[in-house]
Parts: sequence; structure tokens; C-alpha cells
Amino acid sequence: MKSSVLFSAVSIFLLLGWTGCELRPADYEKEEFAISGPHVIYFGNYAEVIVDPGNEKCRIVFEHYNRKRGNAFRIPYGVATVHFADRKVIVSDEDVGNGAIKIDGREYSLRSSSPIISANGKLSWTNGSFEQEWSPQGPWVYPLKREDVLQK
Repeated sequence: MKSSVLFSAVSIFLLLGWTGCELRPADYEKEEFAISGPHVIYFGNYAEVIVDPGNEKCRIVFEHYNRKRGNAFRIPYGVATVHFADRKVIVSDEDVGNGAIKIDGREYSLRSSSPIISANGKLSWTNGSFEQEWSPQGPWVYPLKREDVLQK
């Protein structure tokens, strides 16, 4: 009995190795941020989204997939869930090209401007192209430095 279980386990391991399947843990990280002022969420496909909580606080949960060991078959992407007091907004760069983003399942191109997700439920856009300096060593969610891009 023990030898048949051992044989089965070894067979499965060899079969997975022979077919090229990898036995490694998933590449997943999660960060949480509580913000009370405008912040930028940076996605790995060069997309930036501005979150403006207005006069309230909100929480951002940013989940990263395949960021450290991503490749052509395991494409890196992120999912940011923005929790306002009365609603949540899901933003992702999964299955979109560079410079594009999905907001609540709808895809947008960010070639000429970036979205501003506001606490009032309105999705607005920056005036023209928005770029804020980001460092790979820095955080993925960081304070907005150019408040002139917010449409008040």
C-alpha cells in the first residue's frame, strides 16, 4: 500500500516536470492604504489613475499578480479596489495593453489623459496627458503632487 502511494506521488511529480509545469507558489502581494487626500495608483502597464476622496477618507486595496516572476505566459497585472463610504470601484490592468485600464469592467485608453475617480461617484479626466514621476523602488500608491490636474 505504501509503495503504491509513493509510486503515484513520484509519477505525478515526474509527469509534471516532464510536461514543463512548475510547482511554485503563486506570485501574489497585497497592499492596503487609507487615504484622505488625492493619490495616484500606478499600474505596471504605464497607466496612472488618480483617486480623489474629496472631504472623506477612503481605503485602497492593491493586489499584485506575477509582479516578481512574470513573463509572457504569466503576465503581471494589478487590481486596485477603492473603497469609499457608500461604494467601491475596481480598477485593473489585467488583459489590457500598455496605457489602458479597466474601471468597473469597462476598458479605457489613457493615451491623452488619465481618469480621476472621485468620492462623489463621478469619473472625470485630467486636462491633457498626466504623468507623475514614479520609481520602481517607490510605492505603487502615492500622494498626488500636481493638484492642478484635478477638475474642481
